[in-house]
Amino acid sequence: MRSASADAAEWQAKARLGFATATLESQLAITGRTPGESVTFTLANRTAGAGLGVMTKLSFDDAAGGTNVDWTAEITSRSGLLKLAPSSLLQSQVQSLLSDLWQSVRTKLQDAVP
Repeated sequence: MRSASADAAEWQAKARLGFATATLESQLAITGRTPGESVTFTLANRTAGAGLGVMTKLSFDDAAGGTNVDWTAEITSRSGLLKLAPSSLLQSQVQSLLSDLWQSVRTKLQDAVP
């Protein structure tokens, strides 16, 4: 984590793809909040030869014993090699990645509850 505040964060991560290693630089910025209801943010990712921008909205609803989190994500920009990839392919990959992420969060939260 390079920097973090209540409204923004920047970090770097190394990704290994077969024999190649790449550094992924990410920036997250909160663009809107409605306390107890929703939050919107942008996520910009860059690596050598490619970049991707995503706008995400999280909506919160009361649920029995907790909170439901519904989310949407839309690709807002592409650069470099990602311009060559079909939008539907990128959207499905981002959707899959975020679904896996939310499942991991759900599992960790459930394991933390006594």
